[in-house]
Amino acid sequence: MAREFGDTIVPDEFPAIHTEVYSTKKGTLYLKSPGVVLISAPAVNIQGMDKFLEGFPPDYRFDEYLNDPDELTSDEQLVKVAGQVCYASWGPKRTFNEDVGEYIANIVSSGHGSVLEHANFSFLLYGISRSLSHEDVRHRAGTAFSQLSQRYVSGRVLRFVERPEYQDDEFLHNRFMKRIDSLALKFERH
Repeated sequence: MAREFGDTIVPDEFPAIHTEVYSTKKGTLYLKSPGVVLISAPAVNIQGMDKFLEGFPPDYRFDEYLNDPDELTSDEQLVKVAGQVCYASWGPKRTFNEDVGEYIANIVSSGHGSVLEHANFSFLLYGISRSLSHEDVRHRAGTAFSQLSQRYVSGRVLRFVERPEYQDDEFLHNRFMKRIDSLALKFERH
């Protein structure tokens, strides 16, 4: 079943899918669908390598590395630089930017995954179930998580998430609204 996740916004290579925030009559906030925001991504200053590549014999043509005509995204550039540092492959026999897809596929297939670890992204996920976030945390190899505390955050700041099957069932929806108002009041006292 296709679901709408709000408007997609793509400013400066930081995509986001936001979701509408709803409120009960008593002011308890809740969501009907998840949202996701890319909040950090790799940044690369390849020109910073110019002094590092200086002094090698001109026939190595390492200076051409910095002037590859095909631009890459920061994550592609970072992975490519990390891999090529391992083999000092900056000369004419290097992989050029136009072939970065093949280069990264080769890295993955050869198990040289450590160079992929440089390209880290941070996402803000909201409106997801606690069980989904728990599964993410349990299988977090190579990732880091910070999670909103349900013990130490005021109930007026928490946003509850209404299950899809409750949204179209008046009885379940009303029960959900009553329950979250009660919980918000209870959590507010802590």
